[in-house]
Amino acid sequence: MTDSITITVPIPKSNPNSNFAGWAAKAAQKKQDRETAKQEAMIAVAQLEDWKSYGFPWSHATVGVHWYHKTANHKDRDNIIASLKATIDGIRLAGLLVDDDELTWCSPVRLTDKSNPRVEIVIEQQTSGV
Repeated sequence: MTDSITITVPIPKSNPNSNFAGWAAKAAQKKQDRETAKQEAMIAVAQLEDWKSYGFPWSHATVGVHWYHKTANHKDRDNIIASLKATIDGIRLAGLLVDDDELTWCSPVRLTDKSNPRVEIVIEQQTSGV
């Protein structure tokens, strides 16, 4: 059986393509996204039945993303991954990943949920480099 964990976070506010905010505002938003992801990752670990058996941090993992948009106007898949940079950094800071360099990304799944927009990140441990 392969170990995996699902972490649910709000839609990240930091956007790598945004030209509307200055560098200080962008940095503050990235910091907030990192901290939110770190907290949500720690909550997800605490909900695991036997979290010690998962062997965190993982050095190699596959990342799947379910991005629940508020409207039918969906973000491009490559922008979804770019928007998750600070989020993945927060998950790493929570101690789930050694680094974000050895992640294999699955193509993001884009969905619509008007009442609960969110991002569900499924991280699956890989036993060796892919």
